[in-house]
Amino acid sequence: GAAAKTAIDEATQSIARSLNVQPAEIIYTSGASEANNFALKSTARLERHHGKHIISTPLEHSSVSGTLTALQEQGYEIDLVDIKQDGTVDLAHLRELLRPDTILVAVTAVDSELGVVQPVTEIAALLKDYPHCHLHVDATQAVGKLPLPSFEGIDTLSLTAHKFYGLNGIGVLVKRRGLALEPLIHGGESTTIARLRTELANYPKVRINSPEAAVPQILNLSVKDVKGTVFQRELDAHGVCVSVKSACSSDGLPSRAVFAVSRDRRNALSSWRISLSHRTTDEEITGFLQAFDACYRTLTQP
Repeated sequence: GAAAKTAIDEATQSIARSLNVQPAEIIYTSGASEANNFALKSTARLERHHGKHIISTPLEHSSVSGTLTALQEQGYEIDLVDIKQDGTVDLAHLRELLRPDTILVAVTAVDSELGVVQPVTEIAALLKDYPHCHLHVDATQAVGKLPLPSFEGIDTLSLTAHKFYGLNGIGVLVKRRGLALEPLIHGGESTTIARLRTELANYPKVRINSPEAAVPQILNLSVKDVKGTVFQRELDAHGVCVSVKSACSSDGLPSRAVFAVSRDRRNALSSWRISLSHRTTDEEITGFLQAFDACYRTLTQP
């Protein structure tokens, strides 16, 4: 594992030097299609409160055009900029299309069928007056063949290794540092559980039964001198669903698993568990903590 990490770190350093970016700005993907999906969907969600207008070109790869169609079905407005007879983006038309609610411009650096090189630097310059508008560049056909434009003004850039004799199934999304893209897959870092553990530790009668090394989707806890079934009913009244023991267990008996760990029957009787998934949102966690606080204050009064 250490040897593999060293090799990956060395490759990342090499890629960063070649692209004149920082290693922290490189995200590995399965290819340019995933990188394009990641960049467009995450940027659209990131800036959805500032607008839902997106501009692209009719020359894009299907991983871009298909993603934009999916975003359009979610309520985003898509405009395609005109292409001049030489195949390049009509910058005058692009200037006309730009609006205060434009949040994204997606353009390919080199067209895969015509080989046309797009004026990425000029496009980036047009967007400087639009602080909430991001520029995504699909550089799949450019990397390894042309000097890349300066990363200045570009927020995200995609590429894939097999276009320049690299391995199949490896791509890169270059993300400007400081741009907080939302991940396509949630839950890997278990930040939700860590937030819950931190907040619940503030209550003196709470005991966390799940060990630190437990899986991130289950958190078992007890509230001293309050039966788990009682706390469960109180939370249910606040619209929160939690479980007492496993689904196939009998009511009224202590949790065998919690008793085995704590050797405390009363603690086992007071235990209940929270179940999470990759769909659990920060808003839901906040709502749970508010409901928990209200129930805790009600049920632990002398």
